[in-house]
Amino acid sequence: MMSAIKIGDSLKHIQPIIGRLVPLPTVQELHPTLEDAEAFVAEIDIKSANKVVKLLDSKFPRDPSLNLAYLRRFAKREHLPDHLKQPQEENGLSEPTSNRAKTIHVLISPPLPDRAELATLLAPHTTTSTGSILSDGAEAPSSAVQLRSTRIPLQPPTSLEQAQQWSRKYWPTVYNPAAQPASHSPPPTILSRTQASIKPPAGFYLALARKLAEEAEQSGRGRAVGAVVVDPAILESSLDEPLSAVVAAAGDSRYHDPNQRSPPPAAPNEPTTTNNSDDQPYHPDSEGQPSDHALMRVISLISHKRLTIPPAASTSNPPNPQPDPPQNPKPLPPEAQPLLHPPLSPLESHFFNTANLSPPSGGGYLCTSLDVYVTHEPCLCCAMGMLLSRFRTVVVGRRARGSELASLDAERGYGLHWRRELNWRAMGFEFVEEGVEDEDEDGGASDGFGFHA
Repeated sequence: MMSAIKIGDSLKHIQPIIGRLVPLPTVQELHPTLEDAEAFVAEIDIKSANKVVKLLDSKFPRDPSLNLAYLRRFAKREHLPDHLKQPQEENGLSEPTSNRAKTIHVLISPPLPDRAELATLLAPHTTTSTGSILSDGAEAPSSAVQLRSTRIPLQPPTSLEQAQQWSRKYWPTVYNPAAQPASHSPPPTILSRTQASIKPPAGFYLALARKLAEEAEQSGRGRAVGAVVVDPAILESSLDEPLSAVVAAAGDSRYHDPNQRSPPPAAPNEPTTTNNSDDQPYHPDSEGQPSDHALMRVISLISHKRLTIPPAASTSNPPNPQPDPPQNPKPLPPEAQPLLHPPLSPLESHFFNTANLSPPSGGGYLCTSLDVYVTHEPCLCCAMGMLLSRFRTVVVGRRARGSELASLDAERGYGLHWRRELNWRAMGFEFVEEGVEDEDEDGGASDGFGFHA
């Protein structure tokens, strides 16, 4: 076994991968679903606009669960969609131009009141000084306020183009990127702030994950997949020592069997370092369990670490990245022994035995506020395990590129990192390595990897 000093020396030589971070889009952004409802539109005297708003809000309170701030409360006739301009003309009525300048249209959103009651309420606030003019030139007597119906979207637009389309089809709509609900996509300010904070060390942590992946493959324990978990609070206070923020690290172990040392089967589109000419066809059923995948293993190690290693005293004083040889973990009673594998390599043990894991927060979940860096896009089971553990951020090095393997691909896969149906969401990023994106565009070997990671 390598000593802690030798491991520390080997970690010094890790060279960060050069590349850029790209936020992963969400399913809601790429595949928006429109929910709409009926609303009323009434034409009122422009001088009564404020009175009408107060009257409507007091008499017919709006649904507090519906945030419709992206819909204009009032609109002039020239800004209305065509179907709201036509009724008067189709009925043979045309309002004098002088009157149109004195009126404005108000939107009454759901829950909708009784039509007759609403018309009676608004009647005193219509323009009555001049009657309407019939198509033959005769004057028609003024009547009660006209209520027209339209459909309105119940979610804010996701782009300026969509807002313009809705303005032409439903009702004048305003696009505000900050108005999106958190279930739709990460708030832009939080996303950009997170991206800026993890951008400098991302290449280093993925290089460390790649080292774990190579170790797993060369030892025959598993595929070339690695995962590294980082505490961003420690990283923020120790930017010059990124290793001090690593709370756990693991490689794949799907072939780990002390009694069997046969070469692993090859996966489609995945280069290997074993150069085995007798590679067998890829069969997912012979690839072990998801609990042997790198991401699930690193979650298991964090769980085991919380039970056996004393928690860090404070994130304001990060530990030395090259600590003294660690003490043996305290023994656990038999009923508390974890069922999954302990660390399988000196490198995994090095980070496992470092006492830098802060007590859990946010209801006691394993990985609240932690970030995970994985060499490959995780499989569906691992992605769900990531969400259930409450990670803050996931950074992937290689994407599955659209298939049943694409757990985070919101366009052709599942986009599990941020779905409004789930009760937890993690900000997702792809690390695009310099010089690799061209291969992806040309459909090269880097486009997907063909196995469950």
